[in-house]
Amino acid sequence: MFTTHLNNSETLLLCQRQIPAIGGHALHLGTPREVFVREFLESHLPSDLAIGSGEIIDCSSAPGASRHQHDIVLYRRNYPRIYLGGGITAFLNESVVATIEVKSTLDQSGVDQVVGAGLATKSLVRSTTGLTRPIANFIVAYAGPAQMSTVFNWIRNAYSARQLSDPLFATQAMPRRMIDSAALNGVFVLGKGTCLFENDIGYLHDGLYYNADPNSAWSISDCERGSLALFFAVLLGLASSSQSPELNPWPYFASHTLPPVTFERIDAQEPDSDSATTPDDNSEATN
Repeated sequence: MFTTHLNNSETLLLCQRQIPAIGGHALHLGTPREVFVREFLESHLPSDLAIGSGEIIDCSSAPGASRHQHDIVLYRRNYPRIYLGGGITAFLNESVVATIEVKSTLDQSGVDQVVGAGLATKSLVRSTTGLTRPIANFIVAYAGPAQMSTVFNWIRNAYSARQLSDPLFATQAMPRRMIDSAALNGVFVLGKGTCLFENDIGYLHDGLYYNADPNSAWSISDCERGSLALFFAVLLGLASSSQSPELNPWPYFASHTLPPVTFERIDAQEPDSDSATTPDDNSEATN
């Protein structure tokens, strides 16, 4: 039931995106974000999570310092926050589960921007005891290139520019779900496919769906439908609180059609990958 509903929701979101597209006013560009919040997040998130926009702070954040403004912040309701006015809030990083940037059309500059914001988020210090889930940073886009391998090349380029590498999972003593990405946790292009950092709920979860190198960090898949279903499964995993048993969402997605998936990782010392794309790859990547 979940899979059918979420695939239908993905179709609906793509259709609703077309409604303001016939208008000529720049204000319509913000509509995809509003539709995604209203039609998907608000109607599907568990009640202990809330949706906001703004900046994320830690115990050493200084007043007036420059900070990234996040499009969507998913945070736990039982934490305090600082309302700054104009719909903008400062969230304690301990309360934040994930950030989501919604793009009308994804391109290299959009990936660069989110990787930079994600890197800043990962540097925040959490004032908690014991192991805690790191903040996840996602992109949801309504349009993008023809192949998700192009999106992964954009991620690789953004990482290379900052000398970022994926973790070596096999050498870590902690559970895979506690091992954070360097900056970005996933890109979901509706109607196209996904690039997912595989540290929790994904195609490597419990080795259930694919056998791959234990140090594989990313799954890349092209699928006409299924991006939203995978994103929702990831959110279900993240929404599990430390006070209650973690939910394994995969039994709810038994009917989810598995697309062909490839696995990759990014290493800062790798030679620069060929980021050239064919005309078909960029057919939908112009603003």
